[in-house]
Amino acid sequence: MLQRKRVPVADPSCPTSEEKAIAVSDVSEEYIYVATLQCTCGTEDELEVEAQSLPDADSGWMDVLHTVCPACGERYELYFDVTELFERYRPLFDLLSDEQ
Repeated sequence: MLQRKRVPVADPSCPTSEEKAIAVSDVSEEYIYVATLQCTCGTEDELEVEAQSLPDADSGWMDVLHTVCPACGERYELYFDVTELFERYRPLFDLLSDEQ
């Protein structure tokens, strides 16, 4: 059976702030990344995504996944830079905003 490498949420590379955001080109990459994380309680359970938000960011477009550990209830906010994704679809956004 294939074992995946689990990354502890406490790892300094974990995107727990806007400054540490990981650049992604697709939202599915965010969920794949979350599936590799391990809560600090040590459970093998995957973090569950409770909500997703797009807050104002100083350095581009940010997507925040609000997660919870099903074993201990610890909550984490994980930041992803989705600027590339938004820039790819900018012509569509412009077209839609012109229609209104």
